[in-house]
Parts: sequence; C-alpha cells; structure tokens
Amino acid sequence: MKKKKTRVPCNFCEFSSSRYGFDQSLQDQDKEEIVLRKQVMRLRSLIRRMTGRDDDVSFTELQELTSHLENVQRIVEDHMNKIMPPDQVESKQLKMEREFERRKSESLQSEFERLRIYNERMNGRGIESMSCYHDVVQLDSQITYALMSLSEQMTRPLEEQLCKAELGKHVVKIYGKPITDENKELRRSVRLAKKKE
Repeated sequence: MKKKKTRVPCNFCEFSSSRYGFDQSLQDQDKEEIVLRKQVMRLRSLIRRMTGRDDDVSFTELQELTSHLENVQRIVEDHMNKIMPPDQVESKQLKMEREFERRKSESLQSEFERLRIYNERMNGRGIESMSCYHDVVQLDSQITYALMSLSEQMTRPLEEQLCKAELGKHVVKIYGKPITDENKELRRSVRLAKKKE
C-alpha cells in the first residue's frame, strides 16, 4: 500500500485569496490610493498656481488670479471682523512645532482633506464656518503673500527686459514696442506696479 503525500499548506497558499475575495479588495484599495494620490497632486498644483509659485501661468491668468484673490481677501477680512481674537496668543515656535508634528504624522487621506479645505477657502468657500480667529488671520496672510507673489510674477518679465535694455543699450521689443528713451510709458507702468506692492 502506497502512502499518499499530503502537502502542508504554508501561510500563503492555505487559502486561495482570489477564492475568498481578498485579491479583489486589495486591488480596490490600490485603485483608491492611486485615485487619491492623483487628487492630492492636482490639489497641490492648483494651490501652487494660486499662491504664485507656478512659473507656467500666463499673464492673463495671473491677472484673473489676482482679482479672484482680492475678492476672497475681502470676504476673509469681513469674517475676521465678525469673530473675536483669542485672549492668549500662542508662541510662534509652538505653532511651528505643532504644524511640523501634524504634517509628519499625516496620512495621504488627511493630506487630501487638508489640501481640499485649503483650496476651498482660497476660492472663498467655507469661510463662514471658520470659528478660530487664528485660522482666519492665517488665511488672510496666505492670501496677502499669494497676491504679492502673483504681482511679482506679473512684473518680472517687464523688469528683466528693461534691465537688459538699460544695461546692454540694445533696443528690445516688448509687446511689439521698442524700449527707447522715448518709451517712458512702459517704464512708468513698471514703477507704478512696484509702488502698489
């Protein structure tokens, strides 16, 4: 009589994962994570553009973003006047430490939520629900910095061309007009843009 060989199942082959549906749930989780990662990347890109840190923005888009952020800033300042400032102000170091710890332990899902909320608020939505005075002040300062960055991006090409023209004594064309001593209108517009900052 021959003995039957019996296989001792290992941890990996004891149960067929596809038979019990484990494979499908892992694939679904992977797909959800990929979708979530793409959404986080899209939100990061939108926020970079809105805060003046994206160099691939056209002049027209910069003007539209500036106008949009100025409107949002008015909404934020109105809301800031409605809520009371806190009695005790946290130290700057403590705020930085809390922010660092929060981001260090942040999962992809919570980063997505944080970026989504930030994007909503930078677009003027959900500001009325903000009850913490510190958060409203922080949003106001973020919008102010974004406006300054956008303004700098708008004037940078003109300033560079003016500097090249003055240093090299070459005639450079901006929007089809040569820069010469007679073209003072362009120089005046650059000076006015600098004063607004």
